[in-house]
Amino acid sequence: MSTKDNFSQAMKELLNGEGEVFEPEEKKPAPSSFSSFSQPEPKPPRAPAPEPKKEERRAEPPAYAPPSFALPTPPEERAPAPPISAQEYRAPAAFSGPAVPPPPRPAPPPSTDTTVIAPGTTIDGDIATAGGLRMGGEIKGNLKIASMMELNGKVIGDIEAADAVVIGSSIRGNITVSNVLTIDCDTTIVGDITAKNVDINGKIKGNLTVDERSHFQQNAVLVGNLMSGTVIIDEGAMLKGDISITSAQTENVAVEEPDFDIS
Repeated sequence: MSTKDNFSQAMKELLNGEGEVFEPEEKKPAPSSFSSFSQPEPKPPRAPAPEPKKEERRAEPPAYAPPSFALPTPPEERAPAPPISAQEYRAPAAFSGPAVPPPPRPAPPPSTDTTVIAPGTTIDGDIATAGGLRMGGEIKGNLKIASMMELNGKVIGDIEAADAVVIGSSIRGNITVSNVLTIDCDTTIVGDITAKNVDINGKIKGNLTVDERSHFQQNAVLVGNLMSGTVIIDEGAMLKGDISITSAQTENVAVEEPDFDIS
């Protein structure tokens, strides 16, 4: 053994009386300044990633259900009641007054049948019709018309009609009209006329008897006597004859003469 080994053995025995060998701890070499460059510093541990939040699902609202409405029960179909005639009508029971009389029946409408005589037609004989007459020709005979007569021609004979319109005509004979007689400025009549109302703008030679109203327009000419309930004479009309205004109000009209004695 070398001197070093002996010394070491002696020191071990001295320090350790029990004869155990004491082995000094081996010292670890100090880290040099170069070791910091060669060995990287340990990184701090990463924080655990947060757990993803769970989406809270909202409870879906219940599906919309429209409210139910109870439909009304349709009424039983009944046959319509028959209309009540005027004869069957009676006042209601609650009405204390007298029974309502039935309304008057309307008069039947006049006939719409109209006889037409075209211009240029010549007739020798009488004409009677239950309807109207529209005449543009010439006739030698009497006319009896139940409805409206429109004359634009020449007549030699008497005429009877409900209403009459005479335009541009020549008539020799008496005329009787139940309602209205109208004569234009191009018409000439030789004969007596009887009507309810007249509207004259033509020439008349004969007596004129009118129940209600006589209107003489500016071209009217009357050579004969006039008897009418009301007379209207336009400026320009000419009347030669007696004029008598007759109505229910004038039948009893009288004028008392004053005392003309002069003392």
